Amino acid sequence: MAKKPTKNGYDFDFDNDLDDDSNGEERHPQPFPIAETIAALHQTDHSEAVLPAGAIYGLSDLVDESVAALKQAWPKIPVEQRRRTVRLLAEISETNFDLDFEALSYLAFEDPDPEVRAEAVGMTWYVDSERMYHRLMKLVKDEAPVVRAAAVEGLGRYIRDGELEEFDARLAEQAQKVVLARYDDLREDDEVRRRALEAISFCGNPRVPDMIYEAYYSDDLPMKVSALFAMGSSCDARWKDIVLKELNNREPEIRFEAVRAAGQLELTAAVRRLIELAYEDDYEIRLMSVWAMGEIGSKEAREALAGIMELADQNEDDELAEAAEEALGMASLVGEHFFPMFNLEDDLDDVDDFDYVLDEDYDDFDDYDEDDDEADGNNWASLN
Repeated sequence: MAKKPTKNGYDFDFDNDLDDDSNGEERHPQPFPIAETIAALHQTDHSEAVLPAGAIYGLSDLVDESVAALKQAWPKIPVEQRRRTVRLLAEISETNFDLDFEALSYLAFEDPDPEVRAEAVGMTWYVDSERMYHRLMKLVKDEAPVVRAAAVEGLGRYIRDGELEEFDARLAEQAQKVVLARYDDLREDDEVRRRALEAISFCGNPRVPDMIYEAYYSDDLPMKVSALFAMGSSCDARWKDIVLKELNNREPEIRFEAVRAAGQLELTAAVRRLIELAYEDDYEIRLMSVWAMGEIGSKEAREALAGIMELADQNEDDELAEAAEEALGMASLVGEHFFPMFNLEDDLDDVDDFDYVLDEDYDDFDDYDEDDDEADGNNWASLN
């Protein structure tokens, strides 16, 4: 069976263990019992090892007994293997929605290795429970900057959901204060401050435009990249001209985030440039350009996506073809009632200097009350 190399060091492919049932429908791999899963983790302790699909499914939806067994075995697994495992599971969770690694993440949050703790946050991007919120609030105070950065990034979804009235407003506001405190601490690690800017950009806090402005005009390239990310997630029309300009930036990281922002802001004026970028050498920018055209949904974007999908099929580029097909489906939905988010025929004022908004002092995030992290009767109380 063909094996698919991944950046995590595994030769792994879910298709290896997939079978068709009598109706021709795809079946998922049978999860290994926890003992067999643990044995597989011990046996794959080198970079070229194969982690069976059954072991991956065996780490999903863990129940009390399995959690207890894994908690005993986890520290004995070599640290490099623990790192590869959480990295792999984080990657898989982005595309396989049948898997739930939340229980494992609580165990990994207690790992002595900072990289494991940080990577474990990536396994939880889909979790929107208050329990996870409180754990991320604790991790923001972790001694390792890489963990604090991951936790701040994770809090961004709670800030966003609070803005959309899909999460408790009081808790979302508390997350805002914590994130702003990390950004305002100039002694904080730069990566943490970047993620704080990205996280806070999901809400309408009055400080956001000035923070984006400050980051964009800094001399730090990564911070400027985060500023472009924040422009898109803020859904603020004032950034239109900057985003259009940065689609031509020589730095691929800047172009990538400008493409994303163009899609989020539904910039019809960006479509012709996005078509060009959909054929450039950087594959990640190609995929993001396709996604952005799907979000914009104009007639020109739909025609371009149809052409990209056809060409990708001819070149047997399955990933690009699938991305174009999904984007075309989204573009068609948008196109049925196409109203661009912003009227790009109207000239928007140039982005001038902002008067820095001095907001009221925020409570120190160390005042966060860990007693709020109450047990909720689920399977992970023993891991606290």
